[in-house]
This record gives sequence, C-alpha cells and structure tokens, in this order.
Amino acid sequence: MDAAAAWLLGRIAVLMLLATAAVIGLDAVFNRSRPKAPARYRQRMLSAHDEQTGEPIEGLEVMDVMSGTTALTSRTGSVSLAFLPEGGSLVRLRKLGFASTTMTVPISRNDTATLTVLMQRTGRHLNVSAARPEPTDRPLSA
Repeated sequence: MDAAAAWLLGRIAVLMLLATAAVIGLDAVFNRSRPKAPARYRQRMLSAHDEQTGEPIEGLEVMDVMSGTTALTSRTGSVSLAFLPEGGSLVRLRKLGFASTTMTVPISRNDTATLTVLMQRTGRHLNVSAARPEPTDRPLSA
C-alpha cells in the first residue's frame, strides 16, 4: 500500500469515528460506554398486594390513562413503570375481585423506589356457566 492510500484510509477512519460520535454521542464513543436510556423513562416499580391478606396480586392491570398503555403485574405482584413519562401519570389499577383504583404516580429523574399499593377486595366475582342446547328438529330461522 502506498502512502496516498494509507493517508486516505486514515482519513476515512477518522470521518467514520466522527460520524458515529455525532449519532450516539461523543461520551459513548470515547468512553466506550453504551448510550443511556432517554431521560424521560425511569425504572420505577409498582408492587400490588391484597389489603386483607398481604398476598401479591398477579395479573393486575396497570394502565396509563393518557396513553392507554397497559402492563400486568407478575406473580410477585410487581410491574415496571418504565412506560410512564417523567413527571408522573394518572394510572388506573384494576382486576376482577378488587376495587378499581385511579391514582397519580410521580416519576422523578432518579427515583427508582418501589411504589407499594394495597388493593381492597370486593364481593364481585364473575360466574360463567354454559349449557348444551337440546337438539331440535326445527330449522334455524334468520
């Protein structure tokens, strides 16, 4: 390789490095670190428990009222609130057998504390039954 080709390859490498720095940020290129998640999303957790027994509630729907985005609690009663914007949101919590709750969840810049919610049981349950229809000789009408 002659000197002109080596010089040209060196210039191309520098340009590629600068283009990468412009796209993902100088800090990530020169410190070899990954770019950080957008500042408006934080990893705050919500933990939901039965008010009477203290047991975690699995399958509780957590919905951001403004965006309609939903998430369900795990078997430990926990769910990440990473989908909520910084500042906070109005959130609706609901599950059959528990009183529906709407609350404001604050999300601040470095707040990663777990928000614990106690859900009150209701006497409402969904009863589903099915019956097999009796065979008939009558034709079905429209």
